[in-house]
Amino acid sequence: MATTVARECRIRAVCSSVPERLFDNLTETTAFEPEEVDKVVKMAGVRTRHLASDQICSSDLCAAAARRVLERLNWDPKSVDALIFVT
Repeated sequence: MATTVARECRIRAVCSSVPERLFDNLTETTAFEPEEVDKVVKMAGVRTRHLASDQICSSDLCAAAARRVLERLNWDPKSVDALIFVT
């Protein structure tokens, strides 16, 4: 396993990106009985979720978020030493 040590690190910005398509867990779920879906949605509190198309990878969303934060903060990409990707 490769490891890296970084000293004097600071988090200077946080940005996220999600796919545009919304999936309605109550009306679009067909694999389970509607009553069971309703119960889980109420318990979890998640009515909708974002779904990516088959052509979008999580790295595409990461790149979009990185570009957006660099533009909003007017930062030169060369000034960034590291990017932390969490999914």
